Amino acid sequence: MKRWVAYLVVAWSLCGAFASCGESDDYLVKQEELIEKYLTSQQLDYTNEGGTYKVVLAEGDQSRVAQRGDSLTFNYAGFLFESSPKGLFTTSWEYLLSDDEGLNTEYWSFEPKRVKLGDGTIIKGIENALGNCCEGDSLQLFITSDLGYGDEEVGAVSKNSALMFLVKVEKIDK
Repeated sequence: MKRWVAYLVVAWSLCGAFASCGESDDYLVKQEELIEKYLTSQQLDYTNEGGTYKVVLAEGDQSRVAQRGDSLTFNYAGFLFESSPKGLFTTSWEYLLSDDEGLNTEYWSFEPKRVKLGDGTIIKGIENALGNCCEGDSLQLFITSDLGYGDEEVGAVSKNSALMFLVKVEKIDK
């Protein structure tokens, strides 16, 4: 009996320590539901790329498809997402900013981002969606927090925040 109680205590404490016994993933399920509800209400066609909800707003050159190891150059704008896109928190398009945003843009370059697919330098949600995009594609990406910044606070992004990005793929180098 004592051994059974000891096992129960250990299992219960592990559940709390690792936060893996059901309750911890509830916010992810809620984020997915809110994203899907928004996409449906806006009548947007989307695919799910490794957990990232991807809407192709405009198709680019279908003969220029990105693959792991390719270098991509893209412009972007990142927004917080609750039940719809909210505040802008990052962008390479300076014209999207307004004076009342209250963002510290001192270190922003307002230049397109250049990455090598698969090197892990961008959040997983964006990398998932760019893995088979085409040069010239305009995308709208909806990213749950586990594929974004997770439980880290980054600038204006609170921990466990869902995100929405607008992305324009400018160039793919093979």
